[in-house]
Amino acid sequence: MNQILKMSLASICLVMLLSSCKKDERTAKDWRQLTEAKLEEMQSLGKNIPCDKLSDVSLQEVVTGCGERYFPVLRADIDRFNKLKIEYQRYSEELNKAIAKEGWVQDTMPCWAVSLTRDQPVRLECRNDKLVVITTEDISIAEAKTLAQITYKQVTDDLNAQTCTSASNWGYAALIKDYTRSVQFVPYSSTGSPLNMKRNIVLYNRLMIRIINAEGSGDLTPNIPAVKGVECVNGKPRVQLIN
Repeated sequence: MNQILKMSLASICLVMLLSSCKKDERTAKDWRQLTEAKLEEMQSLGKNIPCDKLSDVSLQEVVTGCGERYFPVLRADIDRFNKLKIEYQRYSEELNKAIAKEGWVQDTMPCWAVSLTRDQPVRLECRNDKLVVITTEDISIAEAKTLAQITYKQVTDDLNAQTCTSASNWGYAALIKDYTRSVQFVPYSSTGSPLNMKRNIVLYNRLMIRIINAEGSGDLTPNIPAVKGVECVNGKPRVQLIN
């Protein structure tokens, strides 16, 4: 009887051990739910912040796939936010591993094209006694045009200031040239370019898309050139196109 009891207990322990192992073998769907839950937790930190706390709030960036999301966070909540951000990044890595393991077919649209569809923050503003993030979709077309001009000058100043000694550290970003949605590719380095340059490029592009959509000008994807790579010419990075 004791022997049977011992075997039963051993079996129960083995089942519990196997069950705990299986819990770690999450599917891509499981990891996606976890990443979305973390994003919601980060977003919840910025809800219902009173207007008189504006000076204590900053917009915190989180990289999500091909773009970034921005969350208003109180100074007192920064540590909590950073912990959630680390957990989100870990879950995102596990999600990518699970997607690859399960053989999911991922979107082949380039990241620069995906970023054109993502709304961008402009400022924090007080509405209904609470702080809210005002985005490129919330402002008027007149303000969008003014902000686009200012942002474009910042981008071009940063581009002109860039130098390079090795092309191996360089990539490129897309920049909408005009109101026809024509695209030019500009050199960009995560280590050598000014910190706000990528942010300004994404903001400028989104403002231009907003203006073009409102005015009904331009084709959706007109004559987009193919990129060969980036080269250093006389100490300056230059994007090479495939003719």
